[in-house]
Amino acid sequence: MAKKKHSQAGNGHALLTPEDVARELAVSRAWVRDHVSGRRLPKLKHIWLGGKRGQIRFRRADIERFLNANVRNDAQ
Repeated sequence: MAKKKHSQAGNGHALLTPEDVARELAVSRAWVRDHVSGRRLPKLKHIWLGGKRGQIRFRRADIERFLNANVRNDAQ
């Protein structure tokens, strides 16, 4: 099976699908959906393409910011 290519934004940076984000963060697609919708906090910044039946995409920089903002060091 051929590997799925990422969508390309106008600036040349790859946009990630919810499946890409789930795979890279080692979480379920449901986890990603919950953080996009706000059912779980913090919300995950995303791009909505299209109308009611549109598609969600993510910028890698937004995912990195999400991770950096949620780093915990409970050992202190």
